[in-house]
Amino acid sequence: MAEKPCSTRTIRGLLAAGEESVVGDVKCEVCGRKFQETLDLKDSYKQTRDIYELQSGGEVNDDSEEDEENDDDNDMYTCPPVRLGDCRACQKFNCVVPITFEKKPEKNQWLFLFLKGWLDFCSEKELRYFCKQNDKKTTGSKEELISEVIFEMKY
Repeated sequence: MAEKPCSTRTIRGLLAAGEESVVGDVKCEVCGRKFQETLDLKDSYKQTRDIYELQSGGEVNDDSEEDEENDDDNDMYTCPPVRLGDCRACQKFNCVVPITFEKKPEKNQWLFLFLKGWLDFCSEKELRYFCKQNDKKTTGSKEELISEVIFEMKY
């Protein structure tokens, strides 16, 4: 059976399957060059999760099963302050943005966007698509949709 678009697997599941990195397509807003950026899965997840936990006022804990029991469904998560990447081609700083696909949101590299804190770059249409594919609430503001995506990706 084929995997559902936008289906998410746990970080532990990805690591157990031998996945050690995640790749995303990015482009430089200065020189226009497109390239791929690779993130270490374990380190990036730890950093990102710590940011989201601190934003929500929760304690950072590596045991996600315990976190699931203590989380309130009404928690509102937001993206961390955006830090754009640096371009390898033109050597400019803070100018690299993710490439997202509004017309084909199933092509978005959701885990990459989550780990970089770049979900704000997605349109409401893309976020609704992700939420629909994962049986999450698809109504509300962009911030509420981002919160739904973060909550789904967090575990």
